[in-house]
Amino acid sequence: MLKRVLGASKNLDYSPETPEACLKVVSKGECTLKDAEVVFGIPKRVICYERKQLPVRKPGRSMVFSNEEEKSVSSCIVQLNDFVFSIEFGE
Repeated sequence: MLKRVLGASKNLDYSPETPEACLKVVSKGECTLKDAEVVFGIPKRVICYERKQLPVRKPGRSMVFSNEEEKSVSSCIVQLNDFVFSIEFGE
């Protein structure tokens, strides 16, 4: 498992044990999400995701084509290049 150095990033500047302790306190009702955010230094949205066990969203858009569709489209483009069109890169 990759171990990261605390303070190396502006985000995630807490140890792996901190979210577990935070979730225990919040689930028992000892403090609110806003209070836990201040005390533990973990963003409220991350605590919500961890509580609901939702995956953290990946940046960027979702794929338009599946891998099979992309291979099919690229093979059609190559065939069109051979027979009808001429695709050249640069001049």
